[in-house]
Amino acid sequence: MDGDWDEVARVPLPPPGLRALPTPVTTLAFDTSQELLWVGNEYGRVSSFYGTELQPYTSFKAHTSQDGQVRQILFSDKGVIVLGSRSVHMALRRGPPLWSIRHEDMKDLRCMSFTSKGTAEILVAGEQDKMFVIDVHKGEVTKQLPTEHKYKYMRRSRYICAAATTGSVHILDPISFKVIKVWNAHSAGINDMDAQHDFIVTCGFSLRQQGNYMLDPLVNVFDLKNMTSMPPLPFPAGAAFVRMHPRMSTTSIVMSHLGQMHVVDLMNPNTSNVRQANSLYCSHVEIAPSGEAIALADGDYNIHLWGSRSKIHFAEFATPVEFADAAEPTPQLDWSIDTPLSSIGLPYYREVLLSAWPSNIAITEVGAPPVKIDQQFLAGLTERDWGCFGKNTRTLRRNQVENTRSASENTQSALKPPKFLSEKARELAKSPAGTPPPEEAVPDIPQVVSDRKLESHKVDVPEMYQNIEIKYSKFGIDDFDFGYFNKTQYSGLQNHIVNAYANALLQIMHYTPLIRNIALQHAATACVDELCLLCELATIEECLNCKNETTKLDPTMVNELLYPTNTLATRKTIHKVPAVLMLTTAITNPDHRRLWATPGWLPEEIGIIVDNGQFFCFEGEDLKLHLQRGIHNITVYSLTGLAVNIEGGQQQRSHLVAMANVAHSAPVAPGNNQWYLFNDFYVKPVSSEEALTFNTSWKTPSVLVYQLKASNNRIDSGWKQHLDPRLLYLDLQPDRTDKTYRTLDPETESAGPDTIIAIDTEFVQVSQPEIEMNSDGERKIIRPTVHALARTSIVRGSGMDEGVPFIDDYITIKEKVVDYLTSYSGITPEDLDPQTAHQRGHNLVPLKIAYKKIWILLNLGCKFLGHGLKQDFRVINIHVPKSQVIDTSDIFFIKERLRKLSLQFLAHTLLKEDIQQETHDSIEDARTALRLYRKYQEFREAGILETMLQEIYSKGVASGFKPPSKGGHGVARTDTPPVEGAGGPTTPVRKAIGGGPGSSMGSPPTWTPGRGSNLR
Repeated sequence: MDGDWDEVARVPLPPPGLRALPTPVTTLAFDTSQELLWVGNEYGRVSSFYGTELQPYTSFKAHTSQDGQVRQILFSDKGVIVLGSRSVHMALRRGPPLWSIRHEDMKDLRCMSFTSKGTAEILVAGEQDKMFVIDVHKGEVTKQLPTEHKYKYMRRSRYICAAATTGSVHILDPISFKVIKVWNAHSAGINDMDAQHDFIVTCGFSLRQQGNYMLDPLVNVFDLKNMTSMPPLPFPAGAAFVRMHPRMSTTSIVMSHLGQMHVVDLMNPNTSNVRQANSLYCSHVEIAPSGEAIALADGDYNIHLWGSRSKIHFAEFATPVEFADAAEPTPQLDWSIDTPLSSIGLPYYREVLLSAWPSNIAITEVGAPPVKIDQQFLAGLTERDWGCFGKNTRTLRRNQVENTRSASENTQSALKPPKFLSEKARELAKSPAGTPPPEEAVPDIPQVVSDRKLESHKVDVPEMYQNIEIKYSKFGIDDFDFGYFNKTQYSGLQNHIVNAYANALLQIMHYTPLIRNIALQHAATACVDELCLLCELATIEECLNCKNETTKLDPTMVNELLYPTNTLATRKTIHKVPAVLMLTTAITNPDHRRLWATPGWLPEEIGIIVDNGQFFCFEGEDLKLHLQRGIHNITVYSLTGLAVNIEGGQQQRSHLVAMANVAHSAPVAPGNNQWYLFNDFYVKPVSSEEALTFNTSWKTPSVLVYQLKASNNRIDSGWKQHLDPRLLYLDLQPDRTDKTYRTLDPETESAGPDTIIAIDTEFVQVSQPEIEMNSDGERKIIRPTVHALARTSIVRGSGMDEGVPFIDDYITIKEKVVDYLTSYSGITPEDLDPQTAHQRGHNLVPLKIAYKKIWILLNLGCKFLGHGLKQDFRVINIHVPKSQVIDTSDIFFIKERLRKLSLQFLAHTLLKEDIQQETHDSIEDARTALRLYRKYQEFREAGILETMLQEIYSKGVASGFKPPSKGGHGVARTDTPPVEGAGGPTTPVRKAIGGGPGSSMGSPPTWTPGRGSNLR
């Protein structure tokens, strides 16, 4: 190192993106044949810098971010070899990749070295039990070598020198890769190592008595020629990095983390040349092959270049660096108002220029609309000072262009949407004699079954397979006529929720009784796990068909069909087959497609024989023959359903539909197969040929479900007899005296089919509505507001404690709440915050517990009483049969008036009470609905119900269906009073729940609640 050596250049390592933060350097390497310095970072990116000014030359991604940092860089004549934790990548110096190798046994690679074949072959090792030999020219692994040693560094001299994680140095034969010599260098590990000519130098750590690791103040030296160790080099500052000079065979450069450099002669260690780098912390050091430059990386993500300004160069014999061609300069034109257009030259052409085409030939749409962004994606973004970011939930790849001009048309259903229910009601009221106006509907069942032409033979996707969408009016989703798409007795599934893509799989599992009944038996237990998918499946199954359940505790398995042309890498022996077979078709090439296009290729019944590890599958005539012979123990399976992928091309997005044979899940076998198409909420009967025909490109089977034929039509509803109701009696706050509820007494109170319970819920808003406005100014609802359940209150509807709540749960909400709707729900952020809810006396529970309580009451047969329960049940996401619902908005309703009355108006008119003055209280609303039901019973028993309804509507017309305000001030109320009458926030004084027989609407109520009621 000459006396004029100094820092020549300093540049920061560029961040991996425009808005990304800088990243630390993980490795440095000088190119052996060009004037380039290569740098790797912790995200797998490699960058190169040209010349002494370190001008950026290339930058490319060698490994994915999951593979971790760049470990080491080597150079050959053809390109750059980059080592990652799990892969090896080679690219041209300009950046284009040559090859990339990943292997399942590449788990933690750390180092690599050229072998005896020069730059044509490399040895790759790491902290793992295998080494790999890679042919650089072919880009493939030629050998896998098991090893007992884990290596951290490798250097190539006359041998391959490897630093083990144990702190020892291993000398490997470059031909056989066997260890021929081992030196113990450092007791606690090697931090850096280098080898040149006949010498190896190492620096590392040792363990002190205090239990911490310290850098050794000595540099160990080993002689490769004589295979002996030499006297160490002293370095009091703590040797962190060490390099041998490439041209001076006995000169070594030692450096500390603080930037102190010593240039030492191995034969005369007492004399040294000292330099100090201007850096707070040095993380990497590398010396150029010429010996005329040193590169440093510091803790501030900077790269320092040291050398003599007059002599500095990188490679010994450098070849020219290839740069991009310079752009030709544009010609200078005198562009003014007098410049003729003919002065602008045109290229030679043989066809008519586009500018000369007639205007009636080319009609081009311009101004593509912006991409529509899902509101749920926007709600999940994380805010930062520079903007927002979130996980990419779209199906498009990065930088992929989306055709937004026809995006709205591409996803539209070809089926004509029905009129809204509110429109039909208005037309029915206006039509003479109440005759409904004609409306074109989905073809009825007899017409479909009798139609012998298969839809699956059509070139284009038929209407019944296409996407269908829910249309929204100002009344929300409840105004959509789902019955228009379903004339059958089987339920469909709505597709406006997040995980609607799984509707097809849920349907075929529903019509596989063995799966359905396992879920229902499990849900009947006291499981309260929030993430239990079996419980969620059971609630869907029970809502789809609550009369058909069986139980089978056999496990189910998911398998993949194997085609004859596939070669197996491993051999598996089958000894037992499950009761339910779920098979993915794995159609990946045209040969598979041709098999499925064969008519009748998919059997509706198969027979399986497992004998001494051999697996045999039969169908058709072979199956009948084996059943007649009865020699082997053959298990017969029936096809219960399949999920089919529909690819509509550019005009329709791909989606799954279900084909289910409902005959196998009927209580009584109908005698023949009954196939149905389930396209979300569009349900339609189809023939067996239609369901099992796949000779078109747009219809591809995805999942098949077979179950034991012996289990078909075996219906067992015993799970309801084993329903565990203990959750209803569980009190999570047994010691509080200011509770707004009192749980049921297991000894004296039991819920059953004759039990009436009054329910009311409050919810908050977790998503804003998505509204689109066209050029005419008309508003169209694309996605309605999404609500989440926030509070559930259930009060006793009969008995001595009538009107006393036994459930008052506040629900923890994991989604981001955009509006608490406090003026309508009475819910504040403090009510749902675990830190403050307990202080307010609220019973804050997960949604699973609140839902499970309602689900238990539903399956015990309780009757739910409330006002406007349809919306409550929708937010709860539960289906309650009409026979178990008593809705005061329906019993106080005249159909011809086309208007339902609010709970607030009915309470003022019938009960002479003003409720919901400042905010809503679910307990108060449930009690009010209960008292209105008692009034309804009075009117019906007295035979004056119709008269009273007309009088109520007359008063509503006069008052605008709103209760009059009392001097412009509402009744002050802050919260629900405690059940036991303890101190705390109070509600206004209420009158009794109902009136005695013969009381009229204007008389004061005289009915007295039962003993123990909170209203006494």
